[in-house]
Amino acid sequence: MSATATLSIQLFLNTYYKMAYYISPSQRYITSYDTANNRLYFNPMLTVCPPKWTSKVMTAMLVISAVVIILFLYQPLQSEINILLIDADAPPIYKTNERYLSVALDTSLLANNFKGFDMRSSKLHMMMLPLGGSYLRIGGTMADRLKFAPRKAMHDTHFTYEADNGRCVYDGLNCLFSNRPNFTLSRSAWTLLNRLAVLTNFTILFDLNSLRRTRRGAWDATNAKSLISFSNQQKFDLIWQLGNEPNAYRHTFNYEVTGEQLADDFKKLRNILNKYPRYKNSLLVGPDITKPKLFNEEPRQFLLDFLIELDRNVLNAITWHQYYFKGQNAPLSNFLSPDVFDMLEDEITAIKFVTKQAFNSDLPIWLGESSSAYGGGSAKYSDKFAATFIWLDKLGLAAKNGIDLIVRQSLFKGHYALLDENYDPNPDWWVSVIYKKLVGQEVIDCMLRGNRRVRLYCHCANKQNGYLNGSALVVFGSNMNYSPALVRLQEVNSEYQDTLNFLEFLIQTHASIVSKDIYLNNELLRMQTNGQLPKFQPRNITSNIITIPPYTLGFWLIPVSAC
Repeated sequence: MSATATLSIQLFLNTYYKMAYYISPSQRYITSYDTANNRLYFNPMLTVCPPKWTSKVMTAMLVISAVVIILFLYQPLQSEINILLIDADAPPIYKTNERYLSVALDTSLLANNFKGFDMRSSKLHMMMLPLGGSYLRIGGTMADRLKFAPRKAMHDTHFTYEADNGRCVYDGLNCLFSNRPNFTLSRSAWTLLNRLAVLTNFTILFDLNSLRRTRRGAWDATNAKSLISFSNQQKFDLIWQLGNEPNAYRHTFNYEVTGEQLADDFKKLRNILNKYPRYKNSLLVGPDITKPKLFNEEPRQFLLDFLIELDRNVLNAITWHQYYFKGQNAPLSNFLSPDVFDMLEDEITAIKFVTKQAFNSDLPIWLGESSSAYGGGSAKYSDKFAATFIWLDKLGLAAKNGIDLIVRQSLFKGHYALLDENYDPNPDWWVSVIYKKLVGQEVIDCMLRGNRRVRLYCHCANKQNGYLNGSALVVFGSNMNYSPALVRLQEVNSEYQDTLNFLEFLIQTHASIVSKDIYLNNELLRMQTNGQLPKFQPRNITSNIITIPPYTLGFWLIPVSAC
């Protein structure tokens, strides 16, 4: 039985039995719909003949309901089916960076002497490899407290309060800069980090200390030169940043650097890099501002001052940091709210507005640090299945709005980490791996007509997806409703298509939504005993409608000629 037919019958039965209960309270039934097996269950708890006076009413109801079933079966009502209009024949609306989904290690991990993070661990290497081919950002608040010690073999240890410093930047709390002491990064630790990157197919994006200043306030590049020189000798491949959330220095470090001054610092850094053939063409990105909302003028003005003062050949990408809300005491509803999800689009609009003002709209825009909730994430939800919805939506919404690259905070440490303290994967890790396997760079224009709690995006599929040899489209997204969502796939300016053949990957949890258990097409996702990924086995579907069960994420691979 088709999903449309099943839901139609369920609607009829539920309506019928509710009305029967109203007419005769002694007659009660239970009906249920098993979304996993696409079955309808009907269990009469107690059947008692209704009073005679109800027979005519019930007969009329049966006739009307039969007509409704026929309409649902053979001509589904438009209000019950979402329409996804796909402009597959048009050129892609955007092409993301080949390293679009990148990850971060917060500098606070370095300051804490890599506590719990064994860079030689084969298990860690195994868990990083599926995310490889991307950037590994080493940055964060403590980047502006780091001093490189090329002659020092041992690494200093300093306890730091939290990873992303969000409660200070966003809420004005825990802002004692004495909690953020200077620390040294030894040559051995720096060498191990770079070896880790090579072994797992990452390129390090390193955030240099911007707060090493002369008495006159200029950037003192002496220590940065030492790190760059050592890295060049060791043949480390790197790209660069300078400073972390400089528009918030006043709160974080009781020190202020203007946008114009930071632009001069970037010019100086670019000139230093140009002296090394290895780094002459390496990327320099920044300024990693935070909170660039439309109603928040200060961060936007800082970015504008920075971009106007900057020479066009200095910067390779504009970066900013984005979190939706505070992790502490965040309700579950925040992780499942379309209104919260759309906050990202507002910040992207603010960033683009500033870049146009500064005549730098041709520069790529990167989300240089991002996750669901600041302050290390939510202890209740950030490492659970509930957090996968807001993460997958960010990947789709950012690309659709022309964001070139996202750096996910973080790979390790914090409630929002992709890996737990044993290097076991949290649900967002699985979603990230499946995304990288299936989703390509080209963003295809598509528009969903229907329920706001159904969120879908379209890309050309990854050419190396391993399932389809020819070109393909991938639709991905989620249904955050209590009931299944039906979505008709329809190409713009084309005739109605009865059937499509496509591959389906449904991601669910069979436990509570705040569980860490995650299933792909009803198979529990676990690493194999040899440490390798399991096989992601799709379902073959022939239809023009996709059925998304309640609180489910999905990817659908559809053969097309346009991609």
